[in-house]
Amino acid sequence: MELDCRKAQQMINGYIADTLDERELQAFLDHVRECPSCYEELEIYYTIHLALDYLDDDGGAANPTLKLVRELDAKHRELYKSKVLQIIRNVLTAAALAAAILAAVIQINYLITGRLGLIFIGQEEQADDVQEQDSQSEEEITEELDEEKIRESEETTAAIEEIAAAEEADHTGETEERLQGN
Repeated sequence: MELDCRKAQQMINGYIADTLDERELQAFLDHVRECPSCYEELEIYYTIHLALDYLDDDGGAANPTLKLVRELDAKHRELYKSKVLQIIRNVLTAAALAAAILAAVIQINYLITGRLGLIFIGQEEQADDVQEQDSQSEEEITEELDEEKIRESEETTAAIEEIAAAEEADHTGETEERLQGN
């Protein structure tokens, strides 16, 4: 969702009140990060909001600009974590689906042929030899498949966490540059 300055400025109160949905919030944060004019407008409204809260609560932030920058960063991290979790859920769902399909194919083949393992046309004699040599039970094969699925999930999760850490480190550098610029 691409925003122009007029639409972004209309969303400032929604941002401050924390009523923007995830898609709107992402578009708003992207625009404010790139548009100095809208960032300045947000900073003014945000400072006024903090001042009113200060009067209402008899407390407040010593540096509203710093508080705004930190809040913007926190929102970006929230959105990023949400996206990473969605990716992890999708990967795990796909892995579980693949394992279920493989288990169903093996089960159907076992019911049809009476043999454990996949048998293709013309391989019955080879399958007899393999069946004699293969003494693993159906439970052992299922356990091996489960262990492989867990291992793949752990590798995927580790890779995603590495990407997230790199993104967060890069994002932290941008925040420090912005603070030094103020």
